[in-house]
Amino acid sequence: VIQYGPGGPLARADEVLARVEAREAEVKSLKGEGRLTVDSPQARGTVTMLVAVEEGGRLHLETLDFFGKPMAVLVSDGARFGLFQ
Repeated sequence: VIQYGPGGPLARADEVLARVEAREAEVKSLKGEGRLTVDSPQARGTVTMLVAVEEGGRLHLETLDFFGKPMAVLVSDGARFGLFQ
């Protein structure tokens, strides 16, 4: 059984686009976690990276070491920024 959601099935591309744009307009913030890999002549390694962004230019980036401890934190309120390393 396919669950189409409250709007029912989508038959045309313009319907899909309209629904995506409507949902996109509701997004106020995003949070995520990923892996950042660096492979350069000076260094090589992978760290965990936490990212959070919010309307108004607010930003929080954090890199964690192998043990989950913060290595660097960059934050901004949209006008100023701070960096802890």
